[in-house]
Amino acid sequence: SQPVLMVASMMPLAWGDAMAAIFGQRYGHYHYTVKGRTRSLEGSVAMLFWSWITTSLALFIMPYLLDKPLINWMLALIYGGAVALVCAVVEALSPWGTDNLTIPAAAVLVLHLLRN
Repeated sequence: SQPVLMVASMMPLAWGDAMAAIFGQRYGHYHYTVKGRTRSLEGSVAMLFWSWITTSLALFIMPYLLDKPLINWMLALIYGGAVALVCAVVEALSPWGTDNLTIPAAAVLVLHLLRN
């Protein structure tokens, strides 16, 4: 029913989580442990950055493609930032293997709360 929000909510998982793994393994020098799971600060920053950029782009560009009401670029950046921040925290706190469920769920929740 709201394909723009559904696509945007998948960006933190598709891009943010993937880039967190890549950057964390390649450049991860500063590590922290949450619930017995070690993460890198560099991976978490990559998660935040890529989630923010790709979510914002999806929110801004998708309405053009679907002929839906448009969202201005500043609001897209704000919404994308809120989603990215929450998803980066959720990813860091998720027990092993559950982040594939918790990240998009958190993104949907944040976007739903912001749009209503």
